[in-house]
Amino acid sequence: MGSENYFLVGKEVEVGYKFRIMWNDICKTCKYSKICFNGKKMGHFYKVIEIRKTKSPVYCKLIEGPAYLAVVEESTVRLSVNTPSAVEGVSILYKRIKCSEYQCPYIKYCVSNGRYIEGSVYIEKIVDKLDCPIGLDLTLVEARPEKSPH
Repeated sequence: MGSENYFLVGKEVEVGYKFRIMWNDICKTCKYSKICFNGKKMGHFYKVIEIRKTKSPVYCKLIEGPAYLAVVEESTVRLSVNTPSAVEGVSILYKRIKCSEYQCPYIKYCVSNGRYIEGSVYIEKIVDKLDCPIGLDLTLVEARPEKSPH
């Protein structure tokens, strides 16, 4: 088994929970911040695969309560991609869709979810064809950012 990634989670978090790693200034002074941020890619999504609850959790300043050690792994993210590029089992160079239709139900897949992704993504699953209100030919996919060559 390879090295595990950890994160501190609140008592309400369950296995399978997905979240995006984002820095918060509250974490600067936390003695546990290395657990949450070392080895992780800022802006990428992670999924809780195990929670190690103990009788004495640590105090997390960010959630203002008890936190438990969770084992996490980098997770897939739902992204919209140009339909001709949407092929399951293929790596593509990801380019975030430029859009300003903020009322669109798909805006998070076109703009938000891919904000911190640079380079290639591996398309694990085709989810659905999107009915883009501005006429772009888009497909919703489950993708995993690939390791950067840097």
